[in-house]
Amino acid sequence: MFALGLRKQRSGNLDQARRALKARVRQVLHLADDTAVSISHAHCAAPACTEPQTTVLLFVPDRPTLSLHIDKPPEHIGDADILQAMLRAASQHVG
Repeated sequence: MFALGLRKQRSGNLDQARRALKARVRQVLHLADDTAVSISHAHCAAPACTEPQTTVLLFVPDRPTLSLHIDKPPEHIGDADILQAMLRAASQHVG
């Protein structure tokens, strides 16, 4: 029972970190209200991966989905990380 309580608490903290990151992404990137933002977090199983990865998906109406990858957990991502990920993603979409 005790372990289940700890897992639930950690999950709540991660949910809170995701919500906070979603708000930061909206603010930093000046997103319109009709742009949906999705945050996911995973630990890479490959030996070359050293950090957990956060993926931010931006769903802009009438445009392809934009995927931002940041090699940090949501609670450690700052404004500069968001901007750098956006620049990387944008440069990949430019032919």
